[in-house]
Amino acid sequence: MDQWLYRLLLSLVLGSVIGFERFFVRKPAGLRTITLVCVGSAAMMLLGERMHEQSAIVDPSRIAQGVITGIGFLGAGTILHRRNDVVGLTTAATIWMASAVGMAAGVGEMGLAVAGTAVGLVVLQVYGRLEAWMRRRGVRSRGPRADEEPGAALPRPPRGPGHGGMG
Repeated sequence: MDQWLYRLLLSLVLGSVIGFERFFVRKPAGLRTITLVCVGSAAMMLLGERMHEQSAIVDPSRIAQGVITGIGFLGAGTILHRRNDVVGLTTAATIWMASAVGMAAGVGEMGLAVAGTAVGLVVLQVYGRLEAWMRRRGVRSRGPRADEEPGAALPRPPRGPGHGGMG
């Protein structure tokens, strides 16, 4: 089998692993979406490599830059503001990570692709449980909550004469 086929199959397997994790936790970008992002990113990197072989003028890093930009737009579409909360950030980050895994597989960096998948799964599974455990114990970040007014936790600057204010 050609090397490119091994790379695509690896991206298919790794994208599916990430996608199954998202599917089982019932996230909107699940098995198909994540797998397609991973395989598509690998295919784009393979295309860049082939184009570079045919013409030295073609720079494969520009293909990578285009993939990253496109994935940014795809990920941004998953982020929503609901009530006083922002949802979809982890989904967007997962899409971005799956693309990076696919890009690594596409350029033949098999170890990096596998390691990236493993680290990503640890973050999704272990850190998700850690966050839930901390929430049950009342631990929260030091910044203002999402339902507070912007800047509510910040002290107000002094105003008036002698403090740089206008009045």
